[in-house]
Amino acid sequence: MPADQDLVQALQQGEPEAFETLVANHGAMLYRVCARIVGRADAEEVLQESLITVFQKIQSFNGDSALTTWLYRVATNAALMKARRKSSVREQSLSLTQPEYDDKGTAQREVADWRLAPEDTLLREEARQLLLQAIEKLPENYRVVYILAEIEGLPRQEIAEMLSITTTTAKTRLHRARLALRDVLESYFSEKHARHTP
Repeated sequence: MPADQDLVQALQQGEPEAFETLVANHGAMLYRVCARIVGRADAEEVLQESLITVFQKIQSFNGDSALTTWLYRVATNAALMKARRKSSVREQSLSLTQPEYDDKGTAQREVADWRLAPEDTLLREEARQLLLQAIEKLPENYRVVYILAEIEGLPRQEIAEMLSITTTTAKTRLHRARLALRDVLESYFSEKHARHTP
C-alpha cells in the first residue's frame, strides 16, 4: 500500500507528524487486538507498549511484509507477554475435546464455523456473552489464532508468519478452538431447547 510505504519512510526519517499518523491510521486496530487478547482493563497499557516497540524498531522494518502485518505481530507479541505474566494468577479452565487428526494434521471431522459477526449465528446477547467468555478461557495459543482468524479476518498464512508457526499448525489450532467453542454453544442451545420443550 503506497500510503503505508510513505508512512514507514516518514517514521524511519523521524518526521514529527508520522507517529501521530500511525496512531490515527492503525491505533484502533492495535487496541482491538490487544483488548481481545488481554481484556479491556489491560489493553491501554499493552497498546502503549506496542507503540513504544514500533517507535523503537521501525528502523528494522524492511518491507518484507505489509506494515499492518508487522503491526499485528508487534501488538500480538506484547499482548501475549502481558497474558503470560498474568497466567500464573488465572488458570485456563475450559476443557477441550480433542478432535481426530490423521498423520498430516488434517482434522477428520468438520466443525461449525462460529464467528462473532453473523447475527443469525448468535441469536441472543446472552449467547454472545457466553461465546466471548469461552474465547477468553481458551488456552492462549488457540485463543490468539482464533481471534486473528475469525475476529480480525487474517489469512492463515499471515497468522502463521506472525506467530512463527507453520500454516498447518495455525489451521490445527483454529480447528481445535472452533471445536471447543462449538461444544460450549451446543450445550447452551441444548439447555435452552430443553427448557422450552414441553
